[in-house]
Amino acid sequence: MEYTYNLKVIKTKAPTDPNWVFDVSGAYSQISGRVYDIRKTKDEERTANGTIINYGYYTASAELSSLPNPFLNPITNSQVSVSKIEASFEDTNGWDSMTSTEIYFEYLAQSSALALEEKYSEIFGVKIKLRATKNPQPPTAEAISGTPSATVPVEIAAATASASGASASGATSSNIEGEFTFNVEQENMFMGNAQFGTLYIIGIGEVKEEPIDMPSEETLDEEYQEGAFAGLEEEPFVKPDEVVFPDNRATSPDFVEDEQASNIPVESISGLPAWSLKLTRKSPGEKWEAHAANYISRKEGFLKDAAWDENHYRMGFGSDKMLKGGKLTEVVKGDKCTLLEATETLASYGIPNFSKTIAKAIGSPYWENLTSYQKAALVSLGYNVGQYYITARGYGRRIKAAIVEGNMTKAAQEILNGPATASGKLLRPLKERRREEAQLFLQPPSKSIYK
Repeated sequence: MEYTYNLKVIKTKAPTDPNWVFDVSGAYSQISGRVYDIRKTKDEERTANGTIINYGYYTASAELSSLPNPFLNPITNSQVSVSKIEASFEDTNGWDSMTSTEIYFEYLAQSSALALEEKYSEIFGVKIKLRATKNPQPPTAEAISGTPSATVPVEIAAATASASGASASGATSSNIEGEFTFNVEQENMFMGNAQFGTLYIIGIGEVKEEPIDMPSEETLDEEYQEGAFAGLEEEPFVKPDEVVFPDNRATSPDFVEDEQASNIPVESISGLPAWSLKLTRKSPGEKWEAHAANYISRKEGFLKDAAWDENHYRMGFGSDKMLKGGKLTEVVKGDKCTLLEATETLASYGIPNFSKTIAKAIGSPYWENLTSYQKAALVSLGYNVGQYYITARGYGRRIKAAIVEGNMTKAAQEILNGPATASGKLLRPLKERRREEAQLFLQPPSKSIYK
């Protein structure tokens, strides 16, 4: 199974254009491109005890063809006769073990597209923006062996058997020779081995012969019921019988629903006033992490005394480490912190770690092109609803699509009408936070958000 992506020009900007041009027509509409030959260049890394650190390092090749030819470079006034350009991207960070195949390969595709954009601009004197779209992969019955291929790894490899194979139903068993195969894209089913029944995939490499006994919806703890849960596993709280931290969602409900209730009117971004909330600069500097910490610390619960939280003592905004005197130290029993220390820890330690998932989901090239205020707004939203919202929630996917498209007004619109309800009822404080996050997202970098 090989991952390939189509590339399409979605906007252009010539030196004489004051803004990006979204009406792609003429020669630009004929340009076609692809990202292909995604391959591993370095094996996975493991700890001394065998735990996977990352799945290895990969490169991706990309090309653009059917380019305008001949073309007059508006900067150099020279004729360009190139009809095809190629570029490649080599990842030096490695495939993090917590990142899915879809997100990592999309990151490779987007990074390759960015390399092509830069090369096109150098040659043609015109900026273009490309969109990468994964080609659909039709189900196949080809074998997936125990070792991931050199081209595309699989997170769950097929089992091989030279002994007996048991039916998932437990009713019968059969002796088989050689290898039996299944297609990971067709959920739970063996391909070409129907007599062996249903395959239940529990985790990476773990096969269970019987279905998992799940409690009924009525017996599930309310926090984890479908539709009510919205990524709150990222919140670092609490062990109820020992300590109750202040609500880390101080202005939000316990449960944040995925989409707005149908009776909540959609708010237009065009009528949204500019940022007016003036923050206190508790964390100094102009880095985006400081902006995010200064805003989030205004909205979240604060604990000055260390308290036990399941596996570690925590304080401040749920941190197991605290910056004191410029040194990051473990939080232990009896520790205390100030609001300023907690905010600075949030900016220097908490938010950089928390934001990695959001940045990877959006894609490194697009994340790096965002302003400090835009990054701060996206992380504030994630801190409230869960760090996986970009890929796990509809509004998150629409925010990403708008960012990739370069339409920041549309992205802000999605933030504005993000989660603000619980049980179908609008919560005013949460709606206020969505408005502020949308305003922050649109705030010009030259304008201050502080008193």
